[in-house]
This record gives sequence, C-alpha cells and structure tokens, in this order.
Amino acid sequence: MASDTLEALSQQLVQGNNNYVCVVPESREEADRIFNALSQGADIE
Repeated sequence: MASDTLEALSQQLVQGNNNYVCVVPESREEADRIFNALSQGADIE
C-alpha cells in the first residue's frame, strides 16, 4: 500500500512528508530485514 498526502484527510504537504508506505511482513524477522534494508543511509525519525 502507498499513498500521497491527502488534503481531503486534513493532511498538509510539507516537503518530505508526501509519501507513505505500508509493509505487512509475515514475521518479526522479515520485518527487521525489510526495516534494516530500507533504513540504510536514511535518517530514522
């Protein structure tokens, strides 16, 4: 699932917050693997 910022849901666009991604892994191990791969070189908030 993916989405942009939606004004209809009272969301306001701020440069950098306009993308959302939802991932539903089948296990904690898979979740950790995905998180670690996606977060390489990123700023975690």
